[in-house]
Amino acid sequence: MSLGYFHQNGTYETDIEKLKKKPDLAKLIAINPELDNLLQQPDYNSAYYYNRFNVRTNLDIQVTKDFSIGVDFSYRTGSKNRPNSEGDASRAFNNMTRTPANAFPLVNENGTFAAVPNLVRANPLHAFLYQGYRKDNDSALEGTVKLNYDLHAITKGLSIGGKFSYNSYIEDNGMGLNVVEPVWKYNENGIYQRLLCQSIPLLSSILHPEQKKRVYWEAFVNYSHQFAEKHNVSGLIFLYNYNSHQAPGDGEYGGLPQVYQGLVARANYDFEGKYLVEINLGIQWFQQIC
Repeated sequence: MSLGYFHQNGTYETDIEKLKKKPDLAKLIAINPELDNLLQQPDYNSAYYYNRFNVRTNLDIQVTKDFSIGVDFSYRTGSKNRPNSEGDASRAFNNMTRTPANAFPLVNENGTFAAVPNLVRANPLHAFLYQGYRKDNDSALEGTVKLNYDLHAITKGLSIGGKFSYNSYIEDNGMGLNVVEPVWKYNENGIYQRLLCQSIPLLSSILHPEQKKRVYWEAFVNYSHQFAEKHNVSGLIFLYNYNSHQAPGDGEYGGLPQVYQGLVARANYDFEGKYLVEINLGIQWFQQIC
């Protein structure tokens, strides 16, 4: 259960000991003592916070007059804690607006959660007690190395270069507080019938780790030169490869590595910037490694 209330000054209170003194929560604890035990969990915290750390550096090195290296690196890590606003939370609000008030009581006379066979999951109080909280942790690493070499010693205007980059992203969804409480229907013969049979740990780890990796590299040969101050000639050959992998993936083949590759070539000529000729060639292909 994600507990809290707003003060008149606009702050949001999530201190468990203070919340337990609120009349409404005190009544719930009196009806269901197990709730008090749940609130004593030392790791329970439904307050919203987001802690994040970032580091970044960019380095350009001129190794020689003709050769240069560039290095870009960044890393970030964060932890987000928040009330669990997915799944059971929306179901609880829907139940309050769609279930007639006379359908069944929220709590039976013996303190158990009430329901009827056709509305097993329609008790809003029971749904809220399944809400709990979430703690999402994520980290990302990005690195790029760039190379450029001027080959004017071979011929003026010729250069080669390339780039290699690696990106990694890791995310996991942390702890969720869940109450092991079935719902019961009170029959006319005085017997309570159990309707919802779920076995969920009091403090369950709902980790859903997800990891994404992306590797990209490119290489190029570039040429640009002017002859006799009238004839301008340039050309480019560019090759790239992009590899992406996500674990676990979506769908039957979502976790398989995906590879994108391409080759681009271009040749240009112009005379005094007036008459131009351009030829382009591009090839791209995709494959999914099984």
